Amino acid sequence: MKRAACEPIGIQRNEGLAAAERLAVAKELLVSEGVAEVKVLAIGERLGVSRSSFYWYFKSRRDLMRCLRIGSPPTPLR
Repeated sequence: MKRAACEPIGIQRNEGLAAAERLAVAKELLVSEGVAEVKVLAIGERLGVSRSSFYWYFKSRRDLMRCLRIGSPPTPLR
């Protein structure tokens, strides 16, 4: 089954920031530091999660960028 845009690949956790907040924090970092310069590790640190935990919320860095472009946080699995 193909994943819908910005649908999480893992189990949605209730810990930490809400989906929209994760996108806002990531966007702030990408804008201030420059998209080409920011790595997943830095985004994870700013979100307060490990690099591997970043991948619970986004399939890849590219997936994060797609979510930011369409302005939609990942939707929780139901």
